[in-house]
Amino acid sequence: MTMFFRIPFILLLLFFACEKNCPVSGTSGSGTQTTNGAGVSISDSMIRVSLFSENADGLQIRDTDVASVSVYLFGKTYTAFNFNGFADTLKPSDSAIFIFKPSSKDTYNLFIINKSRNIGLSVLGISLSSSSSTFFHREYFSPLHFLSGTVRDSSQITSPFTGVFIAGSPFFSLSDSLGRFHLSSVPAGPYEIIADFFSQVTDNTYKQVLLGFGTDIEKSFADSVFYKIGADSTNNSLDFSL
Repeated sequence: MTMFFRIPFILLLLFFACEKNCPVSGTSGSGTQTTNGAGVSISDSMIRVSLFSENADGLQIRDTDVASVSVYLFGKTYTAFNFNGFADTLKPSDSAIFIFKPSSKDTYNLFIINKSRNIGLSVLGISLSSSSSTFFHREYFSPLHFLSGTVRDSSQITSPFTGVFIAGSPFFSLSDSLGRFHLSSVPAGPYEIIADFFSQVTDNTYKQVLLGFGTDIEKSFADSVFYKIGADSTNNSLDFSL
């Protein structure tokens, strides 16, 4: 074989060898080389979140996009329309580690959101351990989603005095004049979506309109449904009837 034919042949061999064995670098969003996620450790008094990136060989490395990540913890009964209930937010740090120390052994929902990449994750129904054992979850980021739809009253007439929220989360939307609502930047997951009539209390807080007077038992008009956001990425839509 002449030198003229040998050089391309050698280069071709080197190309295939490197394709299989050379180190892969990059981040999610720039290709398929890296998958970002979070490790969540739960003990009797603490919830610890550590961000990581995982390359094609399964090697965990420190997430380099920490400054764009926000981590939220909410009590299961927290309501965003009046900011009632346990809520805590940890701002971005250089350590890629976030630690919550709730004062009560309640049930909590954890949300990790990176709006710059439009990705996030949720860990729902976290209970602080009653023993000294530590439980660990590994979760991976996926695209954030929206949920939209229409709220109608019992006569199937749309109402501007309605809203939709997810309990135990920061997600709340008032309906517009045509009864349309829109929740945005929601991580994939199974949620109870609740619709109801609302009245304004202050500039940014609201209360549910209740039925019942005097000694009658008060109750709301609320309609709710369990819905898995992200199960069908092409159609996140719900309609409610109150």
